[in-house]
Amino acid sequence: MIARSTRLPISFLIGGVLALLGMVLACQPTSAATFPPPRLTEDGVEFERLGQATFRWMRVVNVYDAALHIGAGHDTSKPLSGAPLRLAIHYRRDFTAAEIAKGGDALLQRNVPTDTLEALRARLDRLNRAYRDVKSGDTYVLAYLPGKGTVLRLNGTDLVTIEGEDFANAYFRIWLGEDPISVSLRDQLLGR
Repeated sequence: MIARSTRLPISFLIGGVLALLGMVLACQPTSAATFPPPRLTEDGVEFERLGQATFRWMRVVNVYDAALHIGAGHDTSKPLSGAPLRLAIHYRRDFTAAEIAKGGDALLQRNVPTDTLEALRARLDRLNRAYRDVKSGDTYVLAYLPGKGTVLRLNGTDLVTIEGEDFANAYFRIWLGEDPISVSLRDQLLGR
């Protein structure tokens, strides 16, 4: 009987170490430069940052960096109470518009009552149709402006405005609801 070697070829080991090193380097924290400043003025509203965070899939893969701003002077403990809100999402991975819309719909179902979703369906469909594919480095901004609605921007270009405080209250629950995309992301965005 011939004994089999259980040793792995050195090229396999080196390749594995290099792949692991590449993954670690790709997942390093983003510099503060990708986050919007703590205070900013946009659409005639002065915003102050509540928090910022990096969304990590499976706690390993960095998906996007996010920063949440609220209208200056508003109650920061109740961000979904009609205050101006601004969520900036800076992507670190490529996504299709369909993936973004599908993921958003699934999270809305977890955080918003069915009858409310049915009442919002036409507006949700309008927002989903406005989404575009994103590449690493692109930034979406969702800004709720009382009296105007929720503005969706990609890299500074307006794509659509969806009217209604009820819409903003529901849609921001993807990140800020009871069962959000990530509890730790939610808590960091809210400055907890």
